Amino acid sequence: MSAPRTEDPPIRKGPSMKLIAMILLSVGLAAVAQLALKHGMNQVNDRLAPARFGLDGASLRALVAQPFVWGGLALFGVSALVWLVVLSRASLSFAYPFASLTYVLILLFDAFVLDEPVPPLRWGGVACIALGIFLDLAHPTRLMPDLAVVVVNHNAGAYLLRCLRSVFERAGGVDLEVVLVDNASTDGSAEAAAEAFPGVRLIRAPNRGFAAGVNRGLAATSAPYVLVLNPDAEVSAGTLERLVRLAEERPRAGAIGPMIRNPDGSVYPSGRVVPSVGTALGHAFLGPIWPRNPFTRRYHLADWDRSSERRVDWISGSAFLLRRSALEEVGPLDERFFLYAEEVDLFKRLREAGWEIRFTPELEVVHEGGVSTGRSRRMHRIHAESVYRYFEKHHARGWRRALLPFARAALRLRAELAWAIDRLRGRSR
Repeated sequence: MSAPRTEDPPIRKGPSMKLIAMILLSVGLAAVAQLALKHGMNQVNDRLAPARFGLDGASLRALVAQPFVWGGLALFGVSALVWLVVLSRASLSFAYPFASLTYVLILLFDAFVLDEPVPPLRWGGVACIALGIFLDLAHPTRLMPDLAVVVVNHNAGAYLLRCLRSVFERAGGVDLEVVLVDNASTDGSAEAAAEAFPGVRLIRAPNRGFAAGVNRGLAATSAPYVLVLNPDAEVSAGTLERLVRLAEERPRAGAIGPMIRNPDGSVYPSGRVVPSVGTALGHAFLGPIWPRNPFTRRYHLADWDRSSERRVDWISGSAFLLRRSALEEVGPLDERFFLYAEEVDLFKRLREAGWEIRFTPELEVVHEGGVSTGRSRRMHRIHAESVYRYFEKHHARGWRRALLPFARAALRLRAELAWAIDRLRGRSR
């Protein structure tokens, strides 16, 4: 197996060949329309000779009776319709240079093929267009992709390959940059991913936790939107292009979470509210032994089937879209959270800054869950410690700080209970 390419430029999925073919078709139609109109007007003038075309009745009747004129106008109409389709499927920054180039080509066609005189003012317009195209292409944002995808890997095995493959297959029409941050994997998954996807940028890092890995990936990207995706998650329905468009349509959405499905196809309850202390305690201790208890149902918003978009308090950390401008306002993920609750902390900071957290069913992701972490006793304890850190950071103010020892003890007890139940069910590993 060849060594990974750690400094390859990010993959940028360019405009589809279909769009480029449509642009070339539009230019070709415009050129044929010019020829048809030129031939038609020559026929009209020959019919009117020795008089010239004007606005009199005879000229207009000759014009209406000339099929090449109508054919040329029809071709121009079709060319315009093709352009409207292109503009509906591509960004204006992509379409502008081609639209300008079309104008220049038609002008050159007039001058050198049809031998029509071109006024100096129109040549000046060509020069301005050429300058505009140069400045547009030279601008740094011109090279900026639409969406960055950050995947933090730790021994995800073959799941990582399926994750990355789904990203490219479900990209739609967006330009992508994909960064893989490998947190000290030892199973060869990073090497296999680098060989299978040589354009993905691989960043090797010591395992300082999920939040630290995400932050490293964020710093290596430039796109205005970033999809954070677990290595054992696959985009299964919808397109990343539609997710980006939704973010553009929701300018106050700081983060958007897709529908998450379990491997058996059932819907995972991503998109929840921040529970009260009583609801949190009821969920923590009754959830492992009675999953459909009223506290867990309230916390999971169980009466909502997640078939509609909704504003929520937080979304699953297995897959979520971040708006870079919102992230720059509130700061990156808190690296004191080694694993778990780092996304809940981030979404709380976003809400406090006035940003919305939204759930959408327009993109679906299948999440295997636990591939990198397992359900060991250590993982349950790490989860408990992260929840305690979140409580300490956001809720233990004033007299509530006296509750910290009790909160830590209760969370530790809950972790031991969850681990014991996993062992009884044969799920511990």
